[in-house]
Amino acid sequence: MKSISSLLKLADDIRSSYWFVPGLTVLIVVSLWFGAIWVDRQPGLMSPAMQAWILDTAAVDASNILTAIMGATISVVSLTFSIVILVLTLASGQFGSRLLYTFMRDTTTKLVLGIYSATFVFALLSLRVLSSDPGGFVPQLTLQIAILLMLLSVFILVYFLHHISVSLQVTTVVNTVGRELSAVIDQAFPESKETQDDCGEFEKNAQIAGNQSGVLQAIDLNELLSIAEKHDLHVRLCYRPGHFLIEGSCLLEVQEAAVDESVEKLLLECFAYGHRRTLVQDIEFAFQQLAEIAIRALSTGVNDPNTAMICIDQIGLGLARIMRRAMPVEHLLDSAGECRVWADRPSFSGVVGAALNRVRQSAIGDVSVSIHFLKTLAMLAELCESASQREALLEQATALYTACETERMVDMDQDDLAQAYAAVKSSCG
Repeated sequence: MKSISSLLKLADDIRSSYWFVPGLTVLIVVSLWFGAIWVDRQPGLMSPAMQAWILDTAAVDASNILTAIMGATISVVSLTFSIVILVLTLASGQFGSRLLYTFMRDTTTKLVLGIYSATFVFALLSLRVLSSDPGGFVPQLTLQIAILLMLLSVFILVYFLHHISVSLQVTTVVNTVGRELSAVIDQAFPESKETQDDCGEFEKNAQIAGNQSGVLQAIDLNELLSIAEKHDLHVRLCYRPGHFLIEGSCLLEVQEAAVDESVEKLLLECFAYGHRRTLVQDIEFAFQQLAEIAIRALSTGVNDPNTAMICIDQIGLGLARIMRRAMPVEHLLDSAGECRVWADRPSFSGVVGAALNRVRQSAIGDVSVSIHFLKTLAMLAELCESASQREALLEQATALYTACETERMVDMDQDDLAQAYAAVKSSCG
């Protein structure tokens, strides 16, 4: 039986693949073809109104129509694949290779490929059963459906070209990543802010080594807690999703002196690995995608501060969303209230650092971006609900302002920068 972490990884792999949606669309249309052929072979099933709607087409004309549909659709499929490859190449160069993960999760592109592939398969199957003899079997209903699919494909192609032109705009890309960030935050951070008692220090007496190398993508904490309770164990996680592990490195620490080999195998099945970071449980990766766009925009070759400021806005929106929620609990308790699992959770200051450190370092020297950075921190500081949150934001503001003081800038810019920094300090109290 697969653990929840493995199922989450599988679902993410399917969503970011180019084979599942087109394959599913082809299977659905093939099922439609079998139904249409069955109705064509049972003419008594069609009502007079349906028979009047269906055009009586000769075998030769039907063959020409289906051949034309096949030739047109396979040509457009090739064109669509070429456009997709071009878009992925442009996205990789403009936004960074890690943003390909976001583009490959786009359902519209996969649906277009699926509809065209399915239309080709439908026409091919229809041509196969078509009789060339005069008075032979001509699947009239099936032929009409093939024509309707072709008309649908024409509209789909127009919409696809519009979708591609919109999806490459930087505001669309940033907003898409921002929506995915919000979804990850809603999943990882609970709305209710419950306090938890301190479970005390963890005493390590044994350790369990990882059995795979790669990026840790997901952990089934509920199953881990269930196993620990069932076998009377106390474990601490050494890593969290997003970290890279080498096979044989310490994955879990255990308070008990020894762990049975069968139990160790069950514990290891709670972890899912892959070759890349994903949005399944990796909150820091979602922020770093936005940071990567901002860093590229601030590079010498691009020099696009407006894009960087849009990314800072989305990062600020994500941090504000976290501030309104509770941080994930670090200690998982069993049904009796005993602490069984010590989880490796990101702190608020850690999330702020992952989201802003690289952007702050790249913003040094760009006055407009630095001021926007500080203004965003000032707005966030007004929403703070704890001293630790204010401290994390003030630390970022102080680091940026200190670094900018060493840069050469005119007095007007220096005054604006100092004013923005003062606003952060005032909001942080």
